[in-house]
Amino acid sequence: MCSDRSDATRIQRGGTQELRDEWVTTVFDHNRERHAWRHGHLNEVLDSVPIPARNPGELEMSPRGLPAILHLPGTLATYLGVPPLTIERGQLLDLVGTRGLLVWHDGAIVHEEYRLGHDSTTPWMTNSASKLVIAMLVARAQMEGVMGQDETPITTYWPELSGSAWDGVTIGHCRQMTTGVGWDEEDLDLLDPESEWVVLFKELTRGSIDSYPGTVPRRDEPGEVVWYSSLDTEVLGGTLIRAASEGIAELVERWLWTPMRAESDAYWICDPTGREFALSGLNATLRDYTRLGILLLNHGRAFGQQLLPEAFCRKLEQPDPGLLSAPGADAYPVTVWEQAFVPNTLEAQDGDYMAAGSFNQIIYVSPRTRTVVAHHGVTADITTEYIDMFRLFMAFREIGHSLL
Repeated sequence: MCSDRSDATRIQRGGTQELRDEWVTTVFDHNRERHAWRHGHLNEVLDSVPIPARNPGELEMSPRGLPAILHLPGTLATYLGVPPLTIERGQLLDLVGTRGLLVWHDGAIVHEEYRLGHDSTTPWMTNSASKLVIAMLVARAQMEGVMGQDETPITTYWPELSGSAWDGVTIGHCRQMTTGVGWDEEDLDLLDPESEWVVLFKELTRGSIDSYPGTVPRRDEPGEVVWYSSLDTEVLGGTLIRAASEGIAELVERWLWTPMRAESDAYWICDPTGREFALSGLNATLRDYTRLGILLLNHGRAFGQQLLPEAFCRKLEQPDPGLLSAPGADAYPVTVWEQAFVPNTLEAQDGDYMAAGSFNQIIYVSPRTRTVVAHHGVTADITTEYIDMFRLFMAFREIGHSLL
């Protein structure tokens, strides 16, 4: 696929094979210092495709105070429940490993802070917060008519997956993570050469991402069970590339970065062929994280242009009650919704949602309070990161309501 895409000529090569192999076996370890360096310099390890900021703009500033004490509720979940917590804001930021925090409210930045050498020019790995960006691109592709609607089978664009576990899976199944494909998100033993993550990461660093999805078996029938699966996003991204006949980085530049006036260059991690790592590839500054949130908050409009379908943005604000009650939806304190995250119960919904990635990379959006919060972090333990994610979600919700 990559040989006839212009992205292939734009690949920026990363580090040595030794550096790449070390990354594969230590992606999920507890070395905060190593993760902090990598999050800000991942293009020095892995290959990437640049996303230039061709039309930079500025965000207005209007500083305001934030709550000094946060009262965070608890929640129940099958695997990781969260107890209530009352905590000073600074202590919470220490706890979750904050490197950058930006709060935008109703037209202006009201709070922006950086820690431990981080600053407004630091490009930072989004990890799974990239998933919502993929959903945004898919929505735009559907708006442009270059990609089918949610009921379209992915094999329409990716016929090589016919006869695999992806047969019968639609674009909508991938977006909702109800594909039924048997990817194990929690298989984090990176010293096991047969770990699903290790096999995928080796394709990212040495081979071709597209050779992997068709090897995974089916677990459930499509549409029956909510199962958080990064592989669903990877296949959604691969389907988008085929439908649009363009790479993800090119689409981000043309459909998002330039028209929303991103102020800094970004990049998207790719495999050696130039195929972008859809589930976890965008690297961008805190302010440009914020711009993505503002675009969603404004229902897809920026500078007089409709960059995303309004219906897609409004759908993010209204989680499907059926999905929230489906098997698997209560597995974690937050649950997936349209490649974003929301609290795992219907009672806890307030119209807000967030893109979220490992080690606490977050873009929080609250239409009700006209608030966007962007966060860069390096958490201490990836195995309990859902607790941090839930607490940050509730902290940002409280901050948003305090600004009204």
